[in-house]
Amino acid sequence: MKKYWFVTVAAGMLLAIGACTLISAKNYAEDLAVVTLTSTAPNAIREELTVDGEIFYEEISEIRLPTSCTVEEVFAGEGAWLEAGDLILRLKESDLQIAYYEMLLQAESLEETAEAEAEEFRGGLAAWQLVRLREEMEILEELISQEGLICAREEAYVIYQGCEEGKRTDGETVLKLGLPEKGYRLEWAVDMSGFREFTSGSAVIGKDKRKLALGQPVYKNGSYRYSVRLEGEERYAQGYPVRIELQYVSEEYPMTIPSSCVRYDGTGAAYVYEVVEQQRNFGKEYVVWKTGITIEDQDEKKVVVKAALTNVVVRSSKELADMDAVAVLED
Repeated sequence: MKKYWFVTVAAGMLLAIGACTLISAKNYAEDLAVVTLTSTAPNAIREELTVDGEIFYEEISEIRLPTSCTVEEVFAGEGAWLEAGDLILRLKESDLQIAYYEMLLQAESLEETAEAEAEEFRGGLAAWQLVRLREEMEILEELISQEGLICAREEAYVIYQGCEEGKRTDGETVLKLGLPEKGYRLEWAVDMSGFREFTSGSAVIGKDKRKLALGQPVYKNGSYRYSVRLEGEERYAQGYPVRIELQYVSEEYPMTIPSSCVRYDGTGAAYVYEVVEQQRNFGKEYVVWKTGITIEDQDEKKVVVKAALTNVVVRSSKELADMDAVAVLED
């Protein structure tokens, strides 16, 4: 009888321990983050950008320097043909620097006057003068950075050259450039932060949409400027607004992952979580490992990485930390 009693008690204890273990395992499993996985795959990077453009009709371009300065060297006389980036004049840098400093002081004074006018609800003369002055300051900044005057057109020729080496300009028109072909041009700019070597583009002009032959842009004042010749645009006035739609498609990269896989630490370093199988408390478990990555390129949906990755977490039901146990959801 005692023997049966002991067996009964032992069996009960084993059942209780088993039940506690099952409950503990169940609770443990319920606490796990549920993750969905992916791996690297070959893909191309695609990006689209929409900017505003304008139509211009140009026959002769007149260039006026915003200040009087000494011409140190003339590189292009009358009749000379120019390409984008060609240096036309080298100007005395100290003259430009002094003129810029004087304009800077004038701008500070105009800012105070403009604020006073705004408070007293008077005119906007000072504000208008400030806008014009800042435009001239931008031209001076460009002349200083380029060490002179350069051609911003794809092609042009010098019709009139009003500068002489060793002499000062008088602030009037100093140069006239003619375009090799008269006609309409479409121009637009792309900020440096959004610039890519776009592979294709189109222009939406009114109700019309046409493909564009994209040439090499010219860098100017923190942006890349495009200029495309148009044919048969007589029905549009100069300054007619245009919507430019640009597309970029890279060559296929061998290893890309979805952007949602990528996380960043406090220093800005990129990393992902990879899932590995390990032996832990209740047998084999899935655990996440934090893996640092180098991003070579990216668009809104995917990133290009250097190394092959497997079982990368693309979605998680909870915040993760290195070496966390997880439950894997088959996608």
